Amino acid sequence: MKDKRKKHVYLIDIAVPNNNNLINTVCHKIEKYVDLRMEIERQWNGQTKVLPIVVSSTGVVPQSIVDAVNELGGGIGEIRAMQKAALLHTANMVRRFIGDHRMYT
Repeated sequence: MKDKRKKHVYLIDIAVPNNNNLINTVCHKIEKYVDLRMEIERQWNGQTKVLPIVVSSTGVVPQSIVDAVNELGGGIGEIRAMQKAALLHTANMVRRFIGDHRMYT
């Protein structure tokens, strides 16, 4: 996302990992875009920031997502919507998995 007035570029990457991979996923998302961030800053003469949006499959939210959402002008409502979406999708996947395996028992 590019804010031309402020000359800011935001590289946003979204992930929904398991709880035990939460911190590793945030670190991986930041490291993944180091070269791209530097190249964009060089080409566009602006500040570039990587914003990892990481919500665990059970709705756990690290501090980094709060900071990222605040940076984009959002608030607690957006975070709650992301948590709800992650939880509902996880529940759907579990239901489908259980339903598929009932046929074989």
